Amino acid sequence: MNKFCKGCNQLIHPLRIKALPNTLTCIDCSNVNMKKGITVLNGNVDKDDTWVDVIFIDNTINTTPFLNIKFDEEEE
Repeated sequence: MNKFCKGCNQLIHPLRIKALPNTLTCIDCSNVNMKKGITVLNGNVDKDDTWVDVIFIDNTINTTPFLNIKFDEEEE
């Protein structure tokens, strides 16, 4: 069974399909690389009404206004 990558429209290697039958991308287009993220504590700690969210960050320009995070490659 031939499958084509949804990212680049190239043929997905048969061994990748055998290992991951539901895969939609080739190895080059796969985004399972290491990701950067931060944990954010939300709620009111005085009322014991808190929860933790995780915000995942990619290496593109950070457009989240309350996060002022610089990545290594952006530092001057």
